[in-house]
Amino acid sequence: MSRRTLFLMVGPSGAGKDSLIRAAAETLDGDGSYIIAERMITRPADSYRKGYEPVSVEEFRRRAERDDFMLSRTVYDTHYGISKSCEGDLADGRHVIANVSRMVVGPGVTNFAPSRVIQITAPREILEARLRTRADPVTAAARLARGGSARGHSRYPSSQCRRSQYRGDQAGKAFDENG
Repeated sequence: MSRRTLFLMVGPSGAGKDSLIRAAAETLDGDGSYIIAERMITRPADSYRKGYEPVSVEEFRRRAERDDFMLSRTVYDTHYGISKSCEGDLADGRHVIANVSRMVVGPGVTNFAPSRVIQITAPREILEARLRTRADPVTAAARLARGGSARGHSRYPSSQCRRSQYRGDQAGKAFDENG
């Protein structure tokens, strides 16, 4: 069986990555050829963000020392990791969909071919509104500054990106066409 595709979902905070991944999970429910990677994150569980395992900084560091992550990154004093078990899923013929930091796209594309980068964007006013409900003003401002307005350009070479537009109810289609 051939190695399947790693889909790297990237975009600024508040762009809707988690919402699109949830829609894809619902659309692909029952299709055993797709896995949604659960992230380990050093923040408490909350009601509006799902699909991650909250861990302490100490636990995250222990897992990193054991080489438990296929991809990891620290952003805004928060540690994010994708379990190394996803490598086995890829090798066993399952596509893996992962919400990741833009900072791990290079290692993701280099180390886990075939892979696809799916960049999610939203107008700045939507990002601002969403971040106001999630973060303190200083963190929200930093996230907006880092994310900027991704509209109109891509940080990734065109060989790694395919520009497509899908509505939320078409989320599964994006993965089918690109896998």
